[in-house]
Amino acid sequence: MGVAKRSLATLATQLVCLALAFASAIVLARVLGPEKKGVVTVTLLAPALAAVLFRLDLGSAVQYLAGRKPECLPSYAGAALAILAASGGAALLATLFLHGAVRGGLFPEADPVWFPWALAGVPLLALADLSLGTAVSEGRMGRYNAIQFCLGGLFPVLVLALVLGPLPDVGGVVVALLAASAAGALLGTAATLRAIDGRPRLEGARVRELLSFGGRSLPGTALNTANVSIGILLLGCLSDARTVGIYSIAALAEKLSFPAVALKLAIVAPVASSPEPERSRLVALACRVALWLAIAGALVLAAAAPWLLPALFGEPFRPALHPFWILLTGQVAISIAGPLTSYLGASNRPGLVSVAAAANLAVAVGLGIALVPEYGAAGAAWAASAGYLANTLVLAAAFLALSHARARDLALLRREDMAILARSIRGALGLRVDTIPP
Repeated sequence: MGVAKRSLATLATQLVCLALAFASAIVLARVLGPEKKGVVTVTLLAPALAAVLFRLDLGSAVQYLAGRKPECLPSYAGAALAILAASGGAALLATLFLHGAVRGGLFPEADPVWFPWALAGVPLLALADLSLGTAVSEGRMGRYNAIQFCLGGLFPVLVLALVLGPLPDVGGVVVALLAASAAGALLGTAATLRAIDGRPRLEGARVRELLSFGGRSLPGTALNTANVSIGILLLGCLSDARTVGIYSIAALAEKLSFPAVALKLAIVAPVASSPEPERSRLVALACRVALWLAIAGALVLAAAAPWLLPALFGEPFRPALHPFWILLTGQVAISIAGPLTSYLGASNRPGLVSVAAAANLAVAVGLGIALVPEYGAAGAAWAASAGYLANTLVLAAAFLALSHARARDLALLRREDMAILARSIRGALGLRVDTIPP
């Protein structure tokens, strides 16, 4: 029942953030048009990638390590904060490198004036990510949702206020990003310090554990972040800003994955603390539910898209329809990756996540180089979707090998799944559950 309540609360938060993100995307599309929308997208891309490298995947490391040893949370949190502080010099070098890359033409469509300001949000995003990991490790999903709302909910609200007001261009989006990142970092860091009584303990053993886990999981996390943005990366390097802007609307299909994200976050603590076979049973259940939620959502969105996209974003974005349909198939393919990643992290095999992410990137880049010059946004969508499928196949193979489960355990809903979901939803809503069979 605890997993269900955490899932529903996180799902509700993500629904609110998703609604606000859609509202801001609609306003940006109509105010800026495809070309300027593409400039905004590319300008924010490199800072997002830099933030992944700077945070060293410490949030995930704290999630899993403190999930197994809750009594050590203060020392893990203290070690993580010390590592982030020590990596400030590396962040500065990375920022200078990315700024030079933009000036050198690696991201030719990025706004040269506002790009350095966007990079200033990198350390703030890293602090917020660490606080999210600490909250999940404690099972404090209310705190997690509050921080997540600052990042995913406050940001689009500020975008709407600034773009419709004093900064109707790239600058409004960048200022909104900095303000939302600062709010998430301050709230998250304050909550983390309060959770550990304001006394983070720095222990060398915990530093080594965090760096060991983060060193193995960071490649996978960085690659997965690049994979999520691979279409925009390919188009930013091989195409023009207008095509990037059109693809950015099609990429809203990737928001279909939010139920799987909610399930993954809800099961992190139970999976980390559960022995086999309970661990694999819980992950398989989450995979089945995430897969069929994604299929149902994809069918609804595919049917509504022909009139929905032009009505919301305007006729200039009608070419986003075909890449949107293609990306829906990729989101169905990747829908079970979150629970599988949780399982591999809890099994202390984060390196396998990196292998899956590398397969994703290799397939996507190879196909993208071949398809994007001729097919534009649709080619990028096919490349991204094929990469997602490769990622999921590798993760599923690793899970089946370690858990000795069967492939159908990940895909075919069971009668008892419906009973569990019914009990979970009714219990989370405060209704009686004694009439539902166990």
